Amino acid sequence: MDLWLERPVFPDHPVSPEVTFDFHVDTFARWLRSAGAEARLAIAFVSGPAARQALERGLAARGCRPVTATARPGTPVHPTLAAHQGDHFNDTLFVVDGLECEDAARGLREIGTQIAQFRRLATWVVVLIESPAALAALESAGGILRRHAARRFVVLSGEDAFPLEDPVSADAVSRWRREHRVAERIYHLARTPGTAPDLLDFGRLLRAGWGGLRVHPDAHATGTQLRKAWMERPRDAGALMQLLASPDPELSLGIGRLCPWSLEPGAPRAALAMNLAPSPEARYMSGLPVSGEGPLAALAEARSTLDDGRLPSFQVLSTLRAAAEDGVFSAHLRMHVRLALAQAAVVAEALETCREELMAADRLITTEGLALAPELVFEVVERRTALDAAAGERADARLGLDRLADLLPRLGSPFYAARHVLARGEQMMALDPGRGREALREAGTLFSAHGYARWAALAREAAG
Repeated sequence: MDLWLERPVFPDHPVSPEVTFDFHVDTFARWLRSAGAEARLAIAFVSGPAARQALERGLAARGCRPVTATARPGTPVHPTLAAHQGDHFNDTLFVVDGLECEDAARGLREIGTQIAQFRRLATWVVVLIESPAALAALESAGGILRRHAARRFVVLSGEDAFPLEDPVSADAVSRWRREHRVAERIYHLARTPGTAPDLLDFGRLLRAGWGGLRVHPDAHATGTQLRKAWMERPRDAGALMQLLASPDPELSLGIGRLCPWSLEPGAPRAALAMNLAPSPEARYMSGLPVSGEGPLAALAEARSTLDDGRLPSFQVLSTLRAAAEDGVFSAHLRMHVRLALAQAAVVAEALETCREELMAADRLITTEGLALAPELVFEVVERRTALDAAAGERADARLGLDRLADLLPRLGSPFYAARHVLARGEQMMALDPGRGREALREAGTLFSAHGYARWAALAREAAG
């Protein structure tokens, strides 16, 4: 189990599918309308006919004109698309379907050979993946399309029937996890029984806003139980013990994060500790203490003291500094160590040391790339941006906001979109309080609409 994020955030409750739909379609439409004369090529993972019809209606209502451009074997570029001559005022979006067939792999390879036709100036194209079978074909034969598509997003509808089979290979799922390909994993998790989801998969589905939709009737037990824990948030010890009856570490970790009161003294905490005993990483991420003298134990102790506003001991800090430089540890662990050291520097009022630690964490982003969870990258960039803004480094702070914005398409989440608006508002308060408060109120509204009451309160408090 990798140390992907210390304290994952989940929405407080399911939100209306219509609210989630509007967020994703608004985001896509804004990206299209900002194109000018640039090309726009995207992949949309849609659950079926109902989701597709809603997507096309939603885009038409937002100033885009969807035009079907079916890709057929031997003719991957529809004549209407081939004849298109766009300009700065383009509003035509070519919707490429035709991949729901036995020759989907061939169709995707042919699209790859003609990819330049799909990436012409002032031309907007979205390729539809409408089933797990097409998703499997995209993974095996759509490498060129995947590399050139600038956006991937998911649109689901509870009206679409679930597929009977899941042709996606276990190797593909492992690759998505390894490369943190969020859209593919969300779509696969939402539409198939699939493999057992880890808490990262499940959290991404929830933060994308699709957690309130019905699940596949044959969904994996881990996902079903995680969803039950999220929707019910049981406080009764008996209900918690029932969920913790399974020794599944991902489920137990999920209970610890979704129901933090399970960490209070009592039978649920004992069961949680027993289930997570084999995994120090899971114990750390759940909030349980970690025994031993390694970096995880030091991180756990540092977290406890820093949360109380106290500086960790010299021994703990020494252990963390040594781990930060040791390449034997995973990149995620070293990122957490750098963040802990940066927080310790804040407590010690050593802001230059804090900056150095965050810059070291930033260098890991450069060297590790896709091996790092984008959620963790967001945390590092957000903290560095806030520090640059506080230090009056306005150019670097603006660059940080741009970097946060660049992460949003990968994350595909209203939660992180709202955090970007929050960071922008906080930065603007020093320059233009009126516009800063407007952005902070916008962030609060977005948090509130998508089920993040605590974050909404923070944004409203910052707005004054």
